[in-house]
Amino acid sequence: MTLILPTELLLDIRDCFGEWDLRTHVCYYLSHPSIAAIYETAEDPDAFWALICWHCGIGSLPTERQMRWKDVALRSIISDGFCKHPQCGEALLESNRRRMLDVSQDVQPFQPLRIRDYEHESTPESHPIFSHIRFRRYGDLFRPQTVLKDAHLTYPSGTDAPKAKTVTDIWGTYNVEPPDDYPGLYLADHPLVQRSFATFAPVTSMLLLNLCGHTVRERLLTGTRAITVVDVLNAMHPELDHVLNMDEVREYVDLHVQCFPKDWDYRAAFRTLRTIRSCLNICPLERMEHQENTEFGPAFSFVQA
Repeated sequence: MTLILPTELLLDIRDCFGEWDLRTHVCYYLSHPSIAAIYETAEDPDAFWALICWHCGIGSLPTERQMRWKDVALRSIISDGFCKHPQCGEALLESNRRRMLDVSQDVQPFQPLRIRDYEHESTPESHPIFSHIRFRRYGDLFRPQTVLKDAHLTYPSGTDAPKAKTVTDIWGTYNVEPPDDYPGLYLADHPLVQRSFATFAPVTSMLLLNLCGHTVRERLLTGTRAITVVDVLNAMHPELDHVLNMDEVREYVDLHVQCFPKDWDYRAAFRTLRTIRSCLNICPLERMEHQENTEFGPAFSFVQA
């Protein structure tokens, strides 16, 4: 027999949860139909969920024109809210909440910064998740992957990522690389990462500077909604398999000599650094760094490790 508590008590319990505690609200909502019903009694139920998502640094995706924030909240938490990866799940939500609280004096709910001049005083900081995102080692010309099946989280600290193996057979001794596959780590499986604001404070536009010395074709991100992590990755993705010429490789090596094995010479660099993707394999993205504010929005450079 199920004991149903009085509606007033259910409301009191709901109101004990902060308007930033997305995961707890979703779990409470899903715990019983009568509890779900009390969330619908608000004057504007969707505004309730929108505010919680905002406080958790969670935004809409570029493909979403009309959506219900309740659906965003429920789907995100059901699929990703209990992720054990140290850069996802509740750890990511807590990190986002802390950063949103830090900028709460600079930005109002649902009003991301609109920076359109060089004198704007705000200096948005990029999301730290970018230092934990990698791409597949190899692109596929004939079966190109979407960014959500190409970009993936790094292996958590303390776990062993697959390594190349030395194999000896009748043909000799040679290295066999691990599969270029990262099950469970692709961003397609991590909507909280996709939806996280790319900067704090969130902004409506962004100018992306060169990636590995190469001009990003979709370098201007602009709109009315807050730019998210997946927006930045979408801009980077078409550039990954750009083939570098010798001058680009030489310039890149000169600027990133600390990333390469000590026994490398230019010939080794030319053999290995064929594309921007291969550069990021050797010298991964560490962060985006704010350079200045412009008439197009804040300009960010890509900083590699």
